[in-house]
Amino acid sequence: MTKNFFVEGPCMLEVTRGTATINGGLYREGEKIIVHADRSYLIMCSDDNCIRPLSAHGKMREANDVEVKVSEEWITTAENITSDCASTDKCTVLVLGRTESGKTTFSETLANRMIYNKITPCLIDGDVGQSTIGYPGFISSKIINKRVLWERKPQSEYSYFVGDITPVGHEYRVVIGLTKVLNHYLTNNIRYFIIDTDGWFGDRSSSLYKLLLVQLIKPTHVVCLANNREECIDFKNAAKKLSPDSKVHIVSSPPVKKERDRTTRRILRGEKILLSELNKRNLNISETPMIGEISLGIGTPTQIPQELKQVAGDVLYAEKQFDKVIVVYKGREIKTQLRSYVFINEKRFENMIVGLVDPTGNHHFGIIQGVSLQSPSIYILTPYQGKIDYILTSRIKYHEGTIVKSVD
Repeated sequence: MTKNFFVEGPCMLEVTRGTATINGGLYREGEKIIVHADRSYLIMCSDDNCIRPLSAHGKMREANDVEVKVSEEWITTAENITSDCASTDKCTVLVLGRTESGKTTFSETLANRMIYNKITPCLIDGDVGQSTIGYPGFISSKIINKRVLWERKPQSEYSYFVGDITPVGHEYRVVIGLTKVLNHYLTNNIRYFIIDTDGWFGDRSSSLYKLLLVQLIKPTHVVCLANNREECIDFKNAAKKLSPDSKVHIVSSPPVKKERDRTTRRILRGEKILLSELNKRNLNISETPMIGEISLGIGTPTQIPQELKQVAGDVLYAEKQFDKVIVVYKGREIKTQLRSYVFINEKRFENMIVGLVDPTGNHHFGIIQGVSLQSPSIYILTPYQGKIDYILTSRIKYHEGTIVKSVD
């Protein structure tokens, strides 16, 4: 006799007999399952006593009828999409919904059903604020070749640095990044994709942004998760006008889920960064230029007039860029506005999150630890040890164990 349970982390479970299905993934007798503190899952058991907790933490109860109905709806939708994908040589699934609507969990469910049916998908994580497989501020991706359940540790194989933890105001960078990552895999003969998007959804501005994705990507399937089905119906009607061949699936959000407030989400962003796994690198700006929020190394080093030194104080570096001279200094903030000069306090570099672009166009995570602009050099903490063509700068920083927007 089958039985279904609802479990909230943190806890560890063991399958004691038969099988247990979590997010579309099948677990067999003897396997252990880690449920992290901010996660909750519905477990479909093949037997009354198929699973037992190995710790006193977390909560486990019998799932109610509504929870089971939604879970079955997800499995059915995932199986239908998988069946469609199996009959074609290219399949792209775009997953949409508000924050905490179940997008990531559904994406994992779909990936697991594809794996079970011998399809190897690429999961593209477009949530720059709460990335599942990569660092915050990045669009991340990974080819899924085995059963998947939510992981804390970054494991992206190909990334694009957006440079913020919200898509608002950066819609075009997100769209460009998603299409760039998608095209990278297409050129490498990968043909099955699941795109998990951010939680900005439901109003006109966010819907226009997501419709731009539909227009450019032309997904074979769009999955819209919501408790209010009307907002998905409105989106479906608009999407079908831009991409008539896309199949739009409206799926219920989970009736009960582990809610995450802003503080929890900030903590989760910080947990992606394991400082002990980062290595220090010294990069010469003249050989590895910086571009973005702060741009250096793209012009010609220069000297500034003596009278300006009285304004700028301790000048560390100056560079002529087109019609401007960029001046990096340390000390008190400069309030003077001069048309031909841009003044940058060295403090703006401290703990800045950056994207390190390699020769293949892959963007890697980095934190600026310090600058020595007499060289001029920049010190970066990063897990990446390969060649860097240039550095993408941003307005987000690593601060007190998490990533925040700079107020500079």
